[in-house]
Amino acid sequence: MAARGKRLVPSGAKPKKVLVEMSSRGTITLPPTFRATSLFEVRATTDGTITLIPQSTIAATQAWFWTERWQKMEAEANDDIEKGRTKRFASGDEFLAELERN
Repeated sequence: MAARGKRLVPSGAKPKKVLVEMSSRGTITLPPTFRATSLFEVRATTDGTITLIPQSTIAATQAWFWTERWQKMEAEANDDIEKGRTKRFASGDEFLAELERN
């Protein structure tokens, strides 16, 4: 599984245009400023545009965190935190007692 990599152009900055050449073997060498990552998603559009999207790998043991279902639950938890829908407990026993009451 792959996740988006870091930005090569800072947010709000004008993207840099660079001309690259493809070898007879289909290899394209990116300039050093574009080599922050070595893994790219390639997207081709119907108008002939090819886009390279930097990616980074995720360990298989961590892939669950990036599933759509888990990310939805993370967003819900963040929303609860932002809206103050949380409780603090002085001990684990106090926490377990609250669970038993509900």
